[in-house]
Amino acid sequence: MRGKEKMIGFYNYSVILTYIGLVSSVFGITQVFENHMSIAFLCLLLSGICDLFDGKIARSMKNRT
Repeated sequence: MRGKEKMIGFYNYSVILTYIGLVSSVFGITQVFENHMSIAFLCLLLSGICDLFDGKIARSMKNRT
């Protein structure tokens, strides 16, 4: 278990992209309810792009689990 204790607080690029996509999608959904469709579209588009590159980056990493 010592190896996992060292990994607390370590984020790689795929995790950061996942979080950006998550925040962007939640914010986009809230903008739909407030009737700001153009902002919602851009946020959901950003979320999709983050999801696309997240998978590619995660597959290219050597120490993935």
